[in-house]
Amino acid sequence: MFNFLRVMLFFPSVNFSLLKAEIFPYAGIYYLLKRPVLYREQLFFIVVLFVSPIYGMYIYNDFNSEVLRSILAYLNPFLIFFTIYFSSRFDCGLIVKIIKLVFYFLVFLSFFQYTGLANLFGFDLIIDLLMSRGNAGVMGHGRGISLLSSEPSRAGMEFLFIYAAFRFCYLSDESKRVVYDLLVLFIIVFLIRSATGAIYSFIFFGLIYKRFSIIAFPVFVFFSVNYLSFTGVRTLDIASNIFANANFSYFMELLLNTSGFRAISVYSGYLSGFYNPFGLGVGFWEYSSLEALINSGVSASQVSFFTTWNNGEYYSVRPTSYVASIMLDMGLLGLLAFIMSFKRIFSKIRTEKELLPIGIVFLFYLFCLGTIGNPIPWVCVALIYSYRGQCGN
Repeated sequence: MFNFLRVMLFFPSVNFSLLKAEIFPYAGIYYLLKRPVLYREQLFFIVVLFVSPIYGMYIYNDFNSEVLRSILAYLNPFLIFFTIYFSSRFDCGLIVKIIKLVFYFLVFLSFFQYTGLANLFGFDLIIDLLMSRGNAGVMGHGRGISLLSSEPSRAGMEFLFIYAAFRFCYLSDESKRVVYDLLVLFIIVFLIRSATGAIYSFIFFGLIYKRFSIIAFPVFVFFSVNYLSFTGVRTLDIASNIFANANFSYFMELLLNTSGFRAISVYSGYLSGFYNPFGLGVGFWEYSSLEALINSGVSASQVSFFTTWNNGEYYSVRPTSYVASIMLDMGLLGLLAFIMSFKRIFSKIRTEKELLPIGIVFLFYLFCLGTIGNPIPWVCVALIYSYRGQCGN
């Protein structure tokens, strides 16, 4: 049972169509079966998390099942992070062995899907059985494959975190690391074709190869402007548009129109938290997110997602960032509780120089661009720091 759950920590989108939700709570189940422990660092945040719905009920005079779902979405990655971070040497080693197999499987799957062999061998039928939303081949319209995730944007992000765990826990030879780095970057940019995954990758590899990046960046800008337009690869087309029209207003317009509802949902979530220090209540995002969007100062007609799907009017969407959601639901109080929970981790990110790239990417995931209930980044980062700290090299 535990070996199955350890594997499925890295495939939360595989829900066997049992739930409408895109994230199956394997992490939560693993936590409950693995001698559940609450650590001192977690307590303040969990207290705020459970009290917040009461405040939301007072504001909106309502209660619904979304309260429970929202609480579980917060807890699913939060609890598993501390469970793995404080895991024993033995448990840590078991997950490290699995991450190697998962990484090689995903590399194989990426080429299997991109070449069309997956559809040829009927893998699309298996995807339909395993997932409520997924694809066995190239999705088209500039987007690539989605592996065993619901969409390419999630696939690119998840694949990078899984590779980071494999890289820091297994690869010690620097020449091998370079080869694997190039392979992963190729898969994310040209096979998965995820702009989200590419952003994570550029931050991650840019921090690893700082000196090279200083030289490579202007070269990339030149080729983006002159040769990368209309490649059919969404990531490269976006990069070309940014560098060809290099001004802040154009960049903000492009951000609003290429990120779907992500950018505006995150911005409005943070803004709402500053105006409402105690938040607007966990589980009431259907009310609070719409209120936050309307009060964001950005017209829905300026965001192509809403002009396309709702006639230029806002509707409720959860912020696509864990911390932005905290700000919307629990306000500055929730943000303070969360930072206190991760005080030790943030200190490690600052002091562990070799692991700084993945630490920075994890912070970007938490604060800027991620999925609330997805445990993969949390599991991978906890595993890296636990393995390098407690389990040794």
